[in-house]
Amino acid sequence: MSETNEPPDASQHGRAEMTASSQALANGDVTFVANGLMTNVHPPSDCAGSACWVHAPSEHHMVAWPVRWREDKRIAERVCRHGTGHPDPDDLDYQRRHGRDVSMHGCDGCCGT
Repeated sequence: MSETNEPPDASQHGRAEMTASSQALANGDVTFVANGLMTNVHPPSDCAGSACWVHAPSEHHMVAWPVRWREDKRIAERVCRHGTGHPDPDDLDYQRRHGRDVSMHGCDGCCGT
């Protein structure tokens, strides 16, 4: 019986996730965002030749704004000075190429859409 009242699989899964994250940190495969850090986003070869909010951001007017990852929508947002999240244009293009329209957001006008 487990002392933590968790099934043995849960603690093994947690250790496996921690090991994978440690390996990603050691390999430098880390992306820092305003609300934390992400590991193993995707290899640079997956976006070679295209604008990418992680590896090769385009020169859009929001490029210097902090990035916030929205796990609920699985998108990257740029956060304006008012604290509003706007879909990152490079991520928006990627999402559209894969058949997802994630452009709806609570806009305050800063992104220009």
